[in-house]
Amino acid sequence: KRAYGGAVELRKKLDISSLDNRRTENIELKRSIASKAFHLLEPGDTIFIDSSTINLLFASLIAESNLTLTLMTNMLDIVKAFDRNQNCNVLCTGGLYKPSINGFTGAAANAAIERYKFDKVFVGVGGINLTEGYLTILEAEEGQTKKLILDAGRNSYLLTENRKFHFDACYKFASTNTLTGIITEADPGEEIRATLNEQSIILY
Repeated sequence: KRAYGGAVELRKKLDISSLDNRRTENIELKRSIASKAFHLLEPGDTIFIDSSTINLLFASLIAESNLTLTLMTNMLDIVKAFDRNQNCNVLCTGGLYKPSINGFTGAAANAAIERYKFDKVFVGVGGINLTEGYLTILEAEEGQTKKLILDAGRNSYLLTENRKFHFDACYKFASTNTLTGIITEADPGEEIRATLNEQSIILY
């Protein structure tokens, strides 16, 4: 339990499903989030898209558009989404391959990320604890990569379903004060809106 907005909030422990299952879970909600993220982009942006199923939908919208930008990712599915796209420059970090995300983490991926400064970065998350001000994920190695991605962005965005405001995973990878905004499918409620406003995090 956590004290939250003058009340007691029951928080849940994240128990993530397989990547194949996550691809089809809550697909319409995820498409809504991906569409909101797409409308934040501008021609000529340099961006990083982290490994997540929402981000894969987001990347597919970019690949199917006429938008011209430079994109780096650590997810192989995102690279493949640009097979037929002639407008975008796409870079992949490389690194230690993790089947659970179909992408890369570890020292080599981290070193590639640290060489760049991005206009915008888009990251997935396991849990958001606004009361204590941190973001969580299940695995430390993946969390360390996510932290570097956030640090590399001039503007840093989480793409997440509303339910993640009530979840915790075991590894704290960043503070909420590193965020420019959180992109979610719908209004998460008055208390969460107020807390985000207090922390100067824009809700989309």
